[in-house]
Amino acid sequence: MTLPVRHRTAAPSWGPFREFEELYDRMGRLLSGGFPPAGELAESGMWSPLADIEESDDGYTVDLELPGVGKDQIMIEAMESQLIVRGEVEERERKGVLRQQSRRYGRFAYRWSLPADADTDHITAELADGVLGVRIPKTENAKRRRRVKIKG
Repeated sequence: MTLPVRHRTAAPSWGPFREFEELYDRMGRLLSGGFPPAGELAESGMWSPLADIEESDDGYTVDLELPGVGKDQIMIEAMESQLIVRGEVEERERKGVLRQQSRRYGRFAYRWSLPADADTDHITAELADGVLGVRIPKTENAKRRRRVKIKG
């Protein structure tokens, strides 16, 4: 007597961070659906890029990760003591089946409250290797500050 052939169904591969990603997505949907929108950053699909902020003696540098984004897709503004970087990452057309997607697409916005000593009239920006570097110099008065030594 021959036994019937059993076909094994492909079980989804286990990833150590998959459950955390699913939990993060669920919490994001819960928070975005449960509370009223707070400004334009709460619009559906809008996200904020990762950033590093560095202060030196003569200014500040904000580095934002924006791989695959062209300079014509980015808008930088300094208004009301805030630095605002906006843009959109367009999803490319795919020919095959998408098995996993962890890159972000769509509209993004990044805001940073500028310090009082920021010189907003001389902000510069450069996009290289997927990193947008925004340079905010300090005002001349801020550069003249000096430390006072304590005697005793």
